[in-house]
Order: sequence, then structure tokens, then C-alpha cells
Amino acid sequence: MIQPMFTPVDVAHWPDLSGTEKLVDVVIYDKIRWDREARCADLLEPLKAHLDQQGLTYTVLRYGHHHLSQFKEALGSSGALVFICEHEAQGIAYQEALASGIPVLAWDEGRLRDPRQAALAPEGLVVSSVPYFDNRCGMTFKIADLTESFDQFWSRREAYRPRDYISEALSPAAGARRYLDLLDAAKARATYS
Repeated sequence: MIQPMFTPVDVAHWPDLSGTEKLVDVVIYDKIRWDREARCADLLEPLKAHLDQQGLTYTVLRYGHHHLSQFKEALGSSGALVFICEHEAQGIAYQEALASGIPVLAWDEGRLRDPRQAALAPEGLVVSSVPYFDNRCGMTFKIADLTESFDQFWSRREAYRPRDYISEALSPAAGARRYLDLLDAAKARATYS
């Protein structure tokens, strides 16, 4: 039996940046992997246009085209992260932002876009770009409600407590508990087989 297990995020390696001086309003983390031209047209460019219209500043980091130090620097100087990715197994980058105390607005259509994985997946499979996430972290949105969701998220950004979520749900201690629970369950199955 396959059971999910996460990679822990150690908040000791990701200091709380929520109180640092903010030079940029939003980091857009662009991890578009499929249908890039279409997603730039219906998601990335409309998002940037909306931020411009609202008078908000932003920086775009494209997955695979930046260094970890640039990501950390961007988190330290911004107030929020918009995570644009079709789906993730875990999503370490958005979780590092959460560990840093930076709230996240994540694009999450719930559809498997990877054509190779889709060919093997059961029909109706629902996936997420933020598989470990709750209402302390921020919000998710679909392309159809991008601007309304952003405005709602932005108005609530200071109320989110993303670091609390990471500390509770994805810490090394939480990972150890999950591992021991899985081990106990495997032992129980082996004993009763």
C-alpha cells in the first residue's frame, strides 16, 4: 500500500521575514510547465496587468532561471507570493515562502496537466499545486476568478499565519511523527497478515 510522506521544511533554515522592510509588493513564482504560451496569455500577463492597475510592484522569478539566493532575497523584500504552477507532488518553493512567513496565493485548477502522467492516471483524478496548505497559508484561485481572488487575498494578507502552518504540519518533528505512524501501520498489517 502506498502512503503519502512529505519532505519536512525546517523553519530554522527559513527565518521569519514577515516583518522585514518590503521593497516589492508581490513575488510571482512562475513555474508554468505545459502550454506556456496559453498560460502566459490567460494567467501571467493578466495577473501582471492587474497588479499594475492596482499600483502594486512585483518581481517575477521563473522556475529554473534563478538561484536559491535570489529566491530568498525576493521573499525578504516582498509581502506576498503568487505561486503559478499546474500541480505539485509537494511544492518545496511555496512551502519555503510559507516557512518565511510570506502568505501565498496559488493557482490551483485541480487538473493534471502533465500529458505523460495523465495517460496513466485514473479518470477524474484531482491534483493540486499546493497539496499541503490550509487557510492560514493564504488562498487558491482558478484562472476564471484571478482578479477577484487576488484582491480578496491582498486585503487579508496580514491575517494569514503561514509559518504557523509549516511549524505544525510540515516540520521535521511532524515528519518524524508521520513516519512513525506509517511504520506502526505497516507493522500492524504485517502482524495481522
